[in-house]
Amino acid sequence: MKVIIQFFMTIFFLSNIALPTGSPFSYEIYNSLVPTTKQDVHFITAHDRIKLAYYAFPAEQSQERAVVIMYHGGGAYSTPAYQWIAEKLQQQGVSTYCFDVRGHGNSEGPRGDSPSVDTLFDDVKLTIEWVKAQHHDAPLYFVGHSSGAGLLINYHNAYKDLRVEGYIFLAPFLGPNAGSGRYEGAHQNSFVKNIRVWVFILNALLPVEWFHHVNAVYFNYPDDMIKANPLYVSQYTYVMSTATTPYAINDILTSWGNMPFWVFVGENDEQFYADRVVALCQAATQQPTDARIIPDAQHLSILKNAPDLILESIHKQFAEKSQPG
Repeated sequence: MKVIIQFFMTIFFLSNIALPTGSPFSYEIYNSLVPTTKQDVHFITAHDRIKLAYYAFPAEQSQERAVVIMYHGGGAYSTPAYQWIAEKLQQQGVSTYCFDVRGHGNSEGPRGDSPSVDTLFDDVKLTIEWVKAQHHDAPLYFVGHSSGAGLLINYHNAYKDLRVEGYIFLAPFLGPNAGSGRYEGAHQNSFVKNIRVWVFILNALLPVEWFHHVNAVYFNYPDDMIKANPLYVSQYTYVMSTATTPYAINDILTSWGNMPFWVFVGENDEQFYADRVVALCQAATQQPTDARIIPDAQHLSILKNAPDLILESIHKQFAEKSQPG
């Protein structure tokens, strides 16, 4: 009953979002982050034979200290900005793999859709298995940006996968019940352009497979950006939205367990109130190891800070583990 009430409160909340009229992000710094060498796209095959795209930045084996799997934000893919982060980590002995979520970027599958939420979680498990096979005993970390963090939060909530050493969340999307989104009132620059509330209502009331794959959420990417780069996705179905949206974040964090996670959000994030993100994460659980506001950073420009933040988090955990007792 509690879950049903939460769901319909969420639907009521979303139905009152004002439609955006301006650009949701500042893209200047984001567009300036380009790796020095262009990486070819590679693929692994999911259990349903869909090919999942990734970009590999393996460190020198003799210098490797850790491995990172990185997931992009909503509607995006492993753009040059994410690859720039991976290249910086590679140079510091952290092998990094940027994956395109199915239905995004160069990964196969209907755009912005998945057969089910569990299929997306199976994809995440597959990336762990595949990367572990390449790097054996190297400690493995997940990095998620925005809705990529939402997907990883839901994944950990479902599976509590202990093969991962920790999660690093950059400008994480914590869901509409977190109270951290700048969606209310006069804010007109929301990343979410439109929500088909009726799709969520029908999926809550009727167990009909077809409704799962109806477009439910539309993103506010600039038209010229979509035309110039069709690898971006401008809409999500009910399934994709559900997989990337934590709907009961307080309950999730309360039952998170001992898995370390780190949260970093920009002081000037256009989509989230940084202080609310940090306060929620600090209050709901004994974790995270760190939750911090990054001065002057925005939702996309925080990616410029990402290599240092990721390395700092990994090094901090190494230091804590090496302490006696």
